[in-house]
Amino acid sequence: FLTHNREAAKDYFLKLADFDTKNASLYKFLIGICYYRNGDNEQSLLYLAQVTDPALQTDVYRYMFLSYIQDEDATNMTRIRQNLLGASSLQPSDFALFFDQMFYIPFRTAKPFALYFDNPQLADLSIGKCSALFTRSQADVCSYGEVGLQLAKQNLSWVGQKLLYLADKYHQSHLYHLLGDYYSSLKQDTFAKEYYIKALIICDNLTEQAILKSKINR
Repeated sequence: FLTHNREAAKDYFLKLADFDTKNASLYKFLIGICYYRNGDNEQSLLYLAQVTDPALQTDVYRYMFLSYIQDEDATNMTRIRQNLLGASSLQPSDFALFFDQMFYIPFRTAKPFALYFDNPQLADLSIGKCSALFTRSQADVCSYGEVGLQLAKQNLSWVGQKLLYLADKYHQSHLYHLLGDYYSSLKQDTFAKEYYIKALIICDNLTEQAILKSKINR
């Protein structure tokens, strides 16, 4: 498992689940991860759904959510997100991932904010839960969610300074990319290109680099 030989690991865990029934829930969780890493979301979800150990439940929801993202299954993404909000030991990354799916990916791809419009209450609950859990620098992920919410509501004048604050604080490529898209949506092409270039300079993802280059040169 640790050497990324998921197929062999899965076979061992299947045998262990039959032999060591006391820890079967753990083995089924690990089998689910193996299937997820191998791109078999159907089998991954099948095994994750069989995990009954409460100590693993939050991580089960996390992997289920990732699987439903891969399947583009908005209904089950929403269902699992609701479950995850009631789970323990949530991390800022749990919220960032959801905010990306609900707000930022639709904005970046110029698609409808379907997840938000189908369940706007879930957005409010997520931002509220985030604000209740995190303080200081960790609370920046809540601001990230609020910025996304305003993008979905088309309150663009509210977004610029908040997004710029996050980008300048964290110097992450995807935040500069978002700023570029924000200015592009306002037809401010000079500013858009400036932030696309900033994003490209620190981007280490080849696919993302190609997207940024196309936006810079258009």
